Amino acid sequence: MVPSEPYHPTLEDILAFLRYEHIRATYGAVAEVIQVKPNEVGHLIGVRRKEVCWVVNARTGLPTGYRESLLDPNLREKDEIIRTDADLEQRVKHWKGSL
Repeated sequence: MVPSEPYHPTLEDILAFLRYEHIRATYGAVAEVIQVKPNEVGHLIGVRRKEVCWVVNARTGLPTGYRESLLDPNLREKDEIIRTDADLEQRVKHWKGSL
């Protein structure tokens, strides 16, 4: 049997995790996990919408360029923001394994 490669979270996995857990993560943390530059994350996410507003600016705690109407009503439910790639990757892997 050929050993499988270790699981590495995708952007879709990260967005699903953040939405499910109602927790925010910085553009920088997401960028490190998916191995792109932080300013590329918004482009990869695509159209601004409530489902993806969980990726936020580290300073403001809000997604860049979003109108209030595009923010999920639960966005500010928790004060915690995931700020490191290691923390984000570990949490997504744990969550993905528990589905």
